[in-house]
Amino acid sequence: MGNESLTNGHSHEMAGKATRVPEKILTTKPLENGLGDGGASYHDNYANYEADETTASLQESVIIVRRKFVNELDDVEDSSIESVVIENVLEFIERQRLIHMPHRGSHWDKVLKWAEFFALQVSRYAAAAEPFASESKAAAKLIWTASKSLLNLGPDNAMALEVAFGQFYRLGLSISSLLRDSTLLSASNEIRREVGQTLNIVLLLVRDVTFYYRLRLRSSAQETSFDFNGAFGGQIASFQKHKNHIVDAMWKQALGDGAATEYRVLRRWLNPYDEN
Repeated sequence: MGNESLTNGHSHEMAGKATRVPEKILTTKPLENGLGDGGASYHDNYANYEADETTASLQESVIIVRRKFVNELDDVEDSSIESVVIENVLEFIERQRLIHMPHRGSHWDKVLKWAEFFALQVSRYAAAAEPFASESKAAAKLIWTASKSLLNLGPDNAMALEVAFGQFYRLGLSISSLLRDSTLLSASNEIRREVGQTLNIVLLLVRDVTFYYRLRLRSSAQETSFDFNGAFGGQIASFQKHKNHIVDAMWKQALGDGAATEYRVLRRWLNPYDEN
């Protein structure tokens, strides 16, 4: 297995594109409709995310998120979740492009491009995890459903959606780096556990972003400043932590049980090229 396969990094070209995503839209305000307590900000409500995600299994999350989507998203039905597959997600995105004909490099063009990339990486990751994480396919369906619900907010909200899908694009880059050695994703109990946890984190993050955006964008015609990382940074950091655990475990698996010291030295040596 080549060194380049197990690094966290990506090509300078792709990373460069991702880092140019704007960071600020919308405003952080108390949530409504049961999503907050009326006196706490979104960031406050998710300040303890780390504790929450470690106690929730992927199976539990799939049940809870599916129920919430069906009950609270007006463009989602149980049958639509069940029937969604990657092919009709890609068709949906292509239809959005044909309807609105965005100029290359425009906000809506980037949103659609990043949504497509993210959907494809989720599909590949769920397929790789399915042999040992039976709910991975159901989790992917919910992630695609949430992405479509966000896209249904339309090109009028493209500048706001660009931030969300820019972050999803970054997650897709991280997932794609793990999939370079997909056979190792099932190589040990430790790796399998972490793969399930990262998919769980992605599902919960996409759920939270979807409800927040739909609430704020539908209740306000005026776009204001919002610190995305301030609201969702804990979840993103948690994903990166678990992803790095997977990479470490994959290196150990590839180098053998007696090579713990060597792989740590190698990771430190690769560190300048192994950032994400």
